[in-house]
Amino acid sequence: QSRDFVVNVFEAIGVPTTGTVSFRVSRISGWDITVPGLTLTATDQSGIAGSSNVLGGTVHENQNWLFKQNSGFITVTLKPGLFIAGSGQAILGFTASRKAGTSSGTTQNITATAVAGSGGEVDFSNNQFITSITAN
Repeated sequence: QSRDFVVNVFEAIGVPTTGTVSFRVSRISGWDITVPGLTLTATDQSGIAGSSNVLGGTVHENQNWLFKQNSGFITVTLKPGLFIAGSGQAILGFTASRKAGTSSGTTQNITATAVAGSGGEVDFSNNQFITSITAN
């Protein structure tokens, strides 16, 4: 069974982001982490507009971002020329699907981490979010 989740990226100091905005989502051993509508590779791919089944349906902004993966992470980068407005946010949609062989009761952490300095970042203390996922 799969479950959607979203990552919210906030601009917290009240001015628009500058330069490249990028973050990483961990790929964990017990689940496949995917992006709706994409087959991820090591090359940047444009996301697709849509919504995630979170809190009754949450529109995500995947179409404004580029996605690629390696063995450890999905790297997400805001398309050139775009920015997050001052005090604004971006919502990105993902899906976690339990891998065959992952035992019931297994709990692992999905981590989303802003790349240090991306978007003109000056406060590195709030660049990471961790949430747990447990197999039924």
